[in-house]
Amino acid sequence: MQAPAHSILNRSLRVLLIEDDEDDRDLILLHLQNSGIQFEWVCVKDAAGVQEALLRHRWDVVISDHRLPGFSSEEALAMVARADPAPPFILVSGHIGETAAVNALLQGAADFVKKDSLSRLGAAVERALEATKLRRAARETERALRDSEERFRKLTELSPVGIYLTNAAQECVYANEHWYVITGMLPGTALGRDWRLSLQIDSDDAAQQATALFAEDPDRPLSFETRIKKSDGSEVWVIGQMLPQYDAEEQLTGHVGVITDITERKRSELELIESGQRLRELSSHMVQIEERQRAAIAREIHDEIGSSLTGIKIDLAFLKTELAAQLEARPDVLSKLQDVEKLVDVTAAVSRRLIKALRPSILDHGVVPAIQWQLLEFERRFNIRCHFDPPANEPTLTEEQSVAVFRVLQEALNNVAKHSGATQVEVTLFKRKRELTIEIRDNGRGLPGGRAERAGSFGVIGMRERIASLGGWLEIAGAPGKGVSLMIGIPYGDVKHLRRA
Repeated sequence: MQAPAHSILNRSLRVLLIEDDEDDRDLILLHLQNSGIQFEWVCVKDAAGVQEALLRHRWDVVISDHRLPGFSSEEALAMVARADPAPPFILVSGHIGETAAVNALLQGAADFVKKDSLSRLGAAVERALEATKLRRAARETERALRDSEERFRKLTELSPVGIYLTNAAQECVYANEHWYVITGMLPGTALGRDWRLSLQIDSDDAAQQATALFAEDPDRPLSFETRIKKSDGSEVWVIGQMLPQYDAEEQLTGHVGVITDITERKRSELELIESGQRLRELSSHMVQIEERQRAAIAREIHDEIGSSLTGIKIDLAFLKTELAAQLEARPDVLSKLQDVEKLVDVTAAVSRRLIKALRPSILDHGVVPAIQWQLLEFERRFNIRCHFDPPANEPTLTEEQSVAVFRVLQEALNNVAKHSGATQVEVTLFKRKRELTIEIRDNGRGLPGGRAERAGSFGVIGMRERIASLGGWLEIAGAPGKGVSLMIGIPYGDVKHLRRA
């Protein structure tokens, strides 16, 4: 009758017996059966048999007598220990002394069972199998840990970023080679130091604020950007991230962090910002030159062409008076003089419109009257109803600011006339603190796709650059069918930021 399956394995155990006495062998097998162990077995008597058995099969347990002819249990244990994996070795003997048994255990035997106590053999086998299972699991864990550490070491060596580990006290316990390259520190000098001191984070306001929050709650992930001054005096910009690490009890054990050298990117960003600033200054300078040229042309038209037209008008009136009698006899000549007089009037009117467009003199009276005049002209020309909501008091603006507001409104109204299909425009001018804000709304078809700036939309770009040169802002919004709202804001009352040509 077969015994039930073993509780540790879901298959029969493979048992190697080293025993030269058949009666003792049978007794061992009987006790194993009685203990409920299901097993397959092979029995050998000498060193050659042990060697062959170990080469042919993998064994779950080895049970060996102590005294064998020409062969000892110490030798058998040594041979079994060299197997991979080595099965547990249980020594069975009726003649071994306590000292020899202890030595066998010290040399690696799993257990010792006297032949007159074979009833405990099954329990010894189970304990040996369980202990072997635990040892193998521990070795696998240790091997996996070594492999993981080796992979981590290789990854950190190959990584182009600086990697560091800290303990719970924020002291650096590991840093890869690239960390030292980025920070300019000598290898090993970061260990045992607070990582923030290693990075000189306290020298940068934004990063200092981030690490202050981190110090209050070290369980939070941390991101920062800072500038590091190396020992040679050079500076590098880095971005960094840190994540907390926990043990099995969810207790904070430290952090893993990375830093990336962004010096080149930062330099490019700063150069781009400086380039943008230079372009804005150039744009502002060009706008000022353009406005001066417009004013000069307006003066030329007023002084030269206007004066000439006035002279022609006076001369025509004189000729009509002096030649009145002759002209009565020559109605064709009188008609021609009248046509010339009308042409002079038309040319004078065109000149006045050009002068107002180039540099409206009404700006001398303030931006509010200029806007009112501009809206009246727009309403008359395009038959689009306009409403203006001015502030209670005239804002104090520089000439450059007044011209910028006038030109932006002019461009915005031109866009309404050309593109919107609107029937109404509302303009609101209001002051808040030291900023003047203007909103221009229409009830037209809105922005296609919700975007104001498209390829070739130089009018919008020009407005934005003109306002940016004054330290202001411009926003445009409008959904299809919902009209367009354009808002600008410029600082007023303080012209220190303006650059004069």
